[in-house]
Order: sequence, then structure tokens, then C-alpha cells
Amino acid sequence: MFSMTMAEDIQNNFAKYEWIYKKLEDQISKNQFYNLINFKFSYDLDYMRGFEAIEERQYFEEFLDLGECDEVFVDIGAYDGYTTQEFIKRAPKYKGVLLFEPEAKNMELAKARLEKFENIRFYILGLSDKKETLRFDTSGSGSKLSEQGDTTIEVDTLDSVVQEKITFIKMDIEGAETKAIEGAMQTIKLYHPKLAISVYHKSSDFWKIPQQILAIRDDYTIYLRHYTEGTDETVMFFIPKKEA
Repeated sequence: MFSMTMAEDIQNNFAKYEWIYKKLEDQISKNQFYNLINFKFSYDLDYMRGFEAIEERQYFEEFLDLGECDEVFVDIGAYDGYTTQEFIKRAPKYKGVLLFEPEAKNMELAKARLEKFENIRFYILGLSDKKETLRFDTSGSGSKLSEQGDTTIEVDTLDSVVQEKITFIKMDIEGAETKAIEGAMQTIKLYHPKLAISVYHKSSDFWKIPQQILAIRDDYTIYLRHYTEGTDETVMFFIPKKEA
């Protein structure tokens, strides 16, 4: 369902796809972007033949340089805590983790998984562009916001919740990424964190999300990586440019 309107969006916004392609930092990013976009436009499976199922590496690449001892990680859409656990493996000297998961059942799983680790704050909360109560659909493979949802969740902005320096934000929230970015504008502007953001949930995410981030701060280098043999799990990375 994530690809159904992709061909139309590519036709209507070709210049924006071309713009982000040129912005991508390395050849791996460019090649993967080219192949994903061409498959979503043509459904020619030849474009997907080079991809692998490597979800264990998702959100974490060497260019993130996670060896620092003062990393403060924000896990937005934490599910059962697996991503935070993977972060800790790669940054064992971390300073802190802020874990956001709106579904109570998943939060209990996350707390159990991470009980032996210190300096983790758990927020039973979704992140968006304002504080409100929303309908939430917990059926299917990925929980998501829906007016026909079977439960309700509380959401707020990252800017309202966090008043400290953070160094790395991961965001995978089933299509609500642009709203959560809007609610994190001041945090991104002030602290210039590394960002790993899912860009496959909506047809325009490939260009709209980088456009949104660079409007907040234009001093980011952009990478793209894809982690499955299918169309899901594409992550765009924004790495702060170092001052000359």
C-alpha cells in the first residue's frame, strides 16, 4: 500500500526526486535511491535484485560514528525496545536513552527487554506536532494512527518533552514522521542531532522529509539505506556537517 500512489507522485514531483538524488552523499545512497524509485514507478523486479534482508543493521551505519561516550539517543516508535538494545550494543558508553512508545503492551515488552540497562527513560507517548489524544489502530503488522482505531493514545511534541542536549534521533512511526519532525523543530535546530528517519510510509516521504529537515537546518549530509528485499524499511540519515 505504501507504493500505490508512487508513480503519480514521481511524475508530479520529478524535479524534487532529482533534487534529493543529487543531494545524497555517496554512491550507495544514489544507487539504492535510483533502484527503489524506478521499481516503485515501473514495478520491474530487476531494480530490486541487489537488495538484501539486513534488518539487524537498520538505523545503524558506520557513518553515524556512535563511539562517543556522551550519546543521548531518542527512540521514537520504539516498539519492544529492540532498536534501543541495538543502539546500546554499538554505543555502550552512552549517556542516556529517551524511549517513546504509545502502546502500553509494547512498552511493557520494552521495559522487560531493557531492564538491566541504566539511564533509560520510558515515555508511553507518541510524538506529533501538538499535544492531543488520537485514535490508534493496533491491528496488523504495524500499529498506526487511524480514525477507525481500536484504542486511543496520547501524543505530544518532542520540543515540549525534551529540554536537554540529544545527539541521535531514530524515527519510525508508520507515516506520522513529518508531523513528529514539525514537533521537533526546536530540538533539531538547537542540538543538531544525527537523524535516522523512515521514508517509505508515504509516497512523498523520499523528498518531503529531507526538504523539511533542511528547512530547519541546512548543515546536514544525507545518506540513504534500504534493509529488505521488498519495498519497506528505507531509512534516510542526516549527519551533521562538521565545522571547517
